Amino acid sequence: MSKTGSTTIQHFLTTTPLNDFGLHAISSFGLGNSWKLPAASGTPTAQRYWVRNRGVLTKAEFDNLKTEVWDHLRQELADHTKTSDFIISSEYIYRQYFGQYKALVRLQKNLLKYFDDLRIILYLRDQRSYMRSLYAQQVVGPTQSPKSFEEFFDHYKTAESGWNYQRGVQLWSKVFGAERLCLVPFDYRNFHQGDLIRNFLGHMSSEAADRFSTSASKNISPGYRQIQANRIVNRLPELARRPASYLLAGLSRYDAIGNLIGPKDFPSDFDDEILDLVSEGNDWINTNFLQEYAVKLPVKAMAAQPAGQQTA
Repeated sequence: MSKTGSTTIQHFLTTTPLNDFGLHAISSFGLGNSWKLPAASGTPTAQRYWVRNRGVLTKAEFDNLKTEVWDHLRQELADHTKTSDFIISSEYIYRQYFGQYKALVRLQKNLLKYFDDLRIILYLRDQRSYMRSLYAQQVVGPTQSPKSFEEFFDHYKTAESGWNYQRGVQLWSKVFGAERLCLVPFDYRNFHQGDLIRNFLGHMSSEAADRFSTSASKNISPGYRQIQANRIVNRLPELARRPASYLLAGLSRYDAIGNLIGPKDFPSDFDDEILDLVSEGNDWINTNFLQEYAVKLPVKAMAAQPAGQQTA
């Protein structure tokens, strides 16, 4: 899923000699975020994202990718002579296959044509923290959204793929088998030595995890006040945005002015409502998949524990 360390993992995959770990990143799916695999799903969500919203593909290219990506994989595997575990990472796959049973069955059949077995690692983030990080990305990132947190939350509630983990996990379990799923609550207290990459590698090879030495930094989401300052800037004409952002960044250091922009921390106004949405499903996942972890997904009984700042 997005907002669960995918940038850190993909940086590792694209900058590390993976042969040293007995691994091979599949270039046919798109090095880095393996975007071609979800784009090849043919789902309405994928078409809307890659054709209409991003403009990465034309409609014809989108349709052709459904077969092209597997032709390219066949050739890549034929050219690869070393014994390796093949590996990909993508923040798009879960969402663009969400609720799409037939597309997921096609994915499973195609993958098992080429690989002896599959292991699917799914990092699940506290939905309260996930929503805040996603909101920060929408406002501070390229989208430059001027929406308030309340407006964003109203939309978030309708986007079930962002919070109903139970529905997603049940579908993947049905199609791929629960024994192939490795679910991990995205919290550094759950990772060996607090290291995401070591945890990621450990699901494939304990030897690879032991040999890895990290120097990666954590990608921290901006604070609520900074996000609100960006919202103000996003409402301005484009030519005025850069000087206004510098001005607000300077002024917000002074508490009296910063408090007018917004509080330093995210409001917890919607936490209870989020827990109402997710508690039943999270409890099911905690019981069936996450018994071994110290930090599990939030449920109402844990509501007194606030959602901490997580890495994006």
